[in-house]
Amino acid sequence: MKQNIIPSRGHAFGCTAVLARIFSTGIIAIGASLLSVLAAAERPVDSSTSWMTDNTRVALDMAARQIHPAGGSDQNIFFVGLDYHRVVTANNRDWATIVFQPTFAKLNHIAKPPPYFSDGNGKDLQWRYAYINYTGLSKGAFNIKAGHIEVPFGAESNERLNGGALRQLVSDIQKKLDWGGSINGVVDSFEYEVAVTRGSTNDWDTKNPTEIFSGRLGYYGQQKYDFGVSFIYGDYRVGKAVDETLNHRVGLDYRYYYRNYTWLAEISIGENGESQTQYGMTELSWKTPSEDLFLYGRVRHQRKTLVFPSAESTMFAGLRWTPLRNADVELQYTKDLDSAKAQEKVEAQLRFRL
Repeated sequence: MKQNIIPSRGHAFGCTAVLARIFSTGIIAIGASLLSVLAAAERPVDSSTSWMTDNTRVALDMAARQIHPAGGSDQNIFFVGLDYHRVVTANNRDWATIVFQPTFAKLNHIAKPPPYFSDGNGKDLQWRYAYINYTGLSKGAFNIKAGHIEVPFGAESNERLNGGALRQLVSDIQKKLDWGGSINGVVDSFEYEVAVTRGSTNDWDTKNPTEIFSGRLGYYGQQKYDFGVSFIYGDYRVGKAVDETLNHRVGLDYRYYYRNYTWLAEISIGENGESQTQYGMTELSWKTPSEDLFLYGRVRHQRKTLVFPSAESTMFAGLRWTPLRNADVELQYTKDLDSAKAQEKVEAQLRFRL
């Protein structure tokens, strides 16, 4: 008989569904209100200050990605997006961070397109990060974030990878970004974030919203290592799918630093749909002192048990080379280690930020 690793959804989740919907929608409205407050707070006091200052970074983000699967036809993706990042400052104090990254993506002959695309030749507007993080309450110890935010779970949330990179550490929960809000902050050597999001991933779903509770507590007290514990609990809808998927998970991630090397690992257990799931990932990376070259190798393993257990393992090896400040080249090799699949592919990406 199947045993639940985490309490059932009806017992632990149903009583808070209405509250979660109010919070996840209401915190967006709070974020919008904060924008007007912050704009008023930062009204220039003399002619040398303005909305566009040294605290603002604006770039046009363009990328072309080529995918070559073994034994298959070449595939490619083109991205064009805006990258806006601003730290709102007034009276010698930081009040908020605003990030806005809408991106248009066009697929060509993609065999397995992301779920929010209609098909392998589709085009769509992607929302990467698009949020305001209000930090003016307690000098960073208690902040309020609202918008399209990263789900705080596992090693991915600590790495803060850009959404357009080939190297991604997001685990099998399939949730990197979602609409909602969080409270977050840094207290002494600890960093925390607890979020409530809608479970609709890229799209804002107003007809059938779900709720996801997630959070991570990280410790950064040592220069040689850091670690974090995470949880995620709730329903989510992948892309344009109608059906919801239950996802209840707890996890642990760890990093160790030695000179220019970093070793990281992540494990998690819980439920994905009707299956009990165990997930593990480890990666070793190296970078030059100037960080213009970054190399990595990673292996991840997932085991699911519904009636009978099944497992799959995948290996990644890649590099990122930054010959210019506003340009980088990425290569990644992916291979399924299970003999039943034995699939492999090579990806290359050229990216410019102007």
